[in-house]
Amino acid sequence: MRGGTRSIPWPIVGLVALSAVAAVLVALALRGQEPPSPTIVLSTEEESPTAPEDDEPSDEEAEQPALPDTSTLQATPEEMPAVPADRGLKERPLSVLTAGSAMRATQVLCPGPAAQVEVTTDGARTWTSAANPSEAVVRLSWVAADNAFVVGAAEPQCAPGFWRSADSARSWDGPVPPNNVWHLLADPTATELHAPGGIVDSPCGEQGNFELEPQPSGPTFVLCGDGRVFRTDDDAATWTASGREDAAVAMGLLDRSPVLAVAGRSDCPGIAVERTDGSRLGCIEGADAGGGVALGFSADSYGLFIGGEQTWVTDDGGATWSRPG
Repeated sequence: MRGGTRSIPWPIVGLVALSAVAAVLVALALRGQEPPSPTIVLSTEEESPTAPEDDEPSDEEAEQPALPDTSTLQATPEEMPAVPADRGLKERPLSVLTAGSAMRATQVLCPGPAAQVEVTTDGARTWTSAANPSEAVVRLSWVAADNAFVVGAAEPQCAPGFWRSADSARSWDGPVPPNNVWHLLADPTATELHAPGGIVDSPCGEQGNFELEPQPSGPTFVLCGDGRVFRTDDDAATWTASGREDAAVAMGLLDRSPVLAVAGRSDCPGIAVERTDGSRLGCIEGADAGGGVALGFSADSYGLFIGGEQTWVTDDGGATWSRPG
């Protein structure tokens, strides 16, 4: 009928009512339920270098660097630059473990006779020949107790390699590529060096890299051929100037900071031992810089200076030096 009220059929009214009741029941059922919390998984694995397997290291060993992690190293010879056969090494690798104990290596070419690794446990009064892992050595580290490692070069092709010893250099396992390890390149004129991430430009530029001092939990320092010292705290992403001494002939780390052996000081008839700011620690009277030079310290302020075939020792952080004996 035009203009009249149209009635809604009862079946439709019933369906609408049932839908409303169902909605209310669903709302009541869900009331008070919180959405599930996200699951957080915490990793218990730490990405750190492979440490020695001593359960309770001594205080002296605890300050020593851990062995680099070589568990992921892959044999990739095409990525490993060959060591030039006509180049020698400018530094004499030296690692001081504790008072009286140290390891050193001679400088040789590759190809050629194996590098001579030697160990002392009596304060450098005597040196004992150890096993020779490679033809050349660019880095040597006596880490703790019986553990040591070497980065060097071996035939064929004189490619860089990493060797590990668990018996104080009486035997060596390796080589594997030293992809994760700080080390110098064997070419003393190289404008690059090897960082944990691979080969990178050196802050020394054309002056060449003279010596490298990495630390597992601290900055890495490099001494350039012109006496400049640089440090990096981010694996060579950036470098900061840390001093300069034109007459520096070697560098070591004392209290986690660089110390230089400096020749030609008028007030030191020998080799002066100085911080990078020029402050004097001591004077090694009678020492010279000929025939291969090395400077190294342990965590307990014991140190060695090697000049040619002569060695001097200190037990007071470089203030006084004497010949072993």
